[in-house]
Amino acid sequence: MKRKKIVISVFFILVVLCIAAVGIIINSDELKIAGNPNFNAEVLETYDGGILIQQLTETGETKPNSEIYVSLYGMSQNSETALSTGDRVKILYSGEVAESYPGQIHNTYAVYLLDTDGEVITPAVYS
Repeated sequence: MKRKKIVISVFFILVVLCIAAVGIIINSDELKIAGNPNFNAEVLETYDGGILIQQLTETGETKPNSEIYVSLYGMSQNSETALSTGDRVKILYSGEVAESYPGQIHNTYAVYLLDTDGEVITPAVYS
């Protein structure tokens, strides 16, 4: 009888841990966005290995309407959707922007498409 209670308790704990892990996985994109410097932008041009964007929201490093080249070097394309001129995106990056014209972001963590309301569409296009 005691062994049966232990087996049921272990099973219950494993079920709770699995549910918690699924919750963390589902919310991982939101956690990435909340924990990293980010801004919204419009794609002006696309290149192999990068995009030229016009920043739409202010950060501590740059002002709205700044043109910035965002490196996608070493990132994986996670969806069938390719970025196009005119797309609205959210850029997650290290917080460092090279002072040049256009500015340059070399450490990009993720690029998300935005819907017409400015909400993030998951999963990330690049990460």
